[in-house]
Amino acid sequence: MINNELVVEPTNENLEKIFSFVGDTLKEFDISSKYKFQLELAIEEIFVNIVSYSNAKSIKVTSNVSENPLMITIRFIDDGVQFNPLEKEDADVHLDLDEKPIGGLGLILVKNNVNEISYEYIDNKNALTIKKTL
Repeated sequence: MINNELVVEPTNENLEKIFSFVGDTLKEFDISSKYKFQLELAIEEIFVNIVSYSNAKSIKVTSNVSENPLMITIRFIDDGVQFNPLEKEDADVHLDLDEKPIGGLGLILVKNNVNEISYEYIDNKNALTIKKTL
């Protein structure tokens, strides 16, 4: 199992650091471009939302890869406002565009591109974990 950790300031400019960090974690594995794209979509959505809404001072990202089956687990830990995005009801994607409320579609995007997603509040920190079979 490969374990890694990165701590960044909560700025959108650090998204590329997160992508590189996860890419380095996966570099020894032959991952399809489809799975890489799905993973990057989920990472971007989660990271940008933490940056935009949490008022966090830092974001710690951990990643580990396990085999049989090949799976990456990525955890986003922030010291911002307590918020469990999984408690929100999924947006109704069947509404007409002018009837849809703003927001809520990003979490659906994440859920559709990972195998598992979970949330915990530990030691006054938000911890959102995603798992993706590769």
